Parts: sequence; structure tokens; C-alpha cells
Amino acid sequence: MMNSLISEKIVSSVATYLIQLCD
Repeated sequence: MMNSLISEKIVSSVATYLIQLCD
């Protein structure tokens, strides 16, 4: 359960980073 939680946080962080790049 913790693993999926960490993975979800990583995906969220990467998505935010990509959005900032495109901005």
C-alpha cells in the first residue's frame, strides 16, 4: 500500500514538473 502511495506521489510530481516545463 505504501508503495502505490509513493508511486502516485512521484507521478504527481513528474506531472507537475512537465506542466511547468510546457508553461
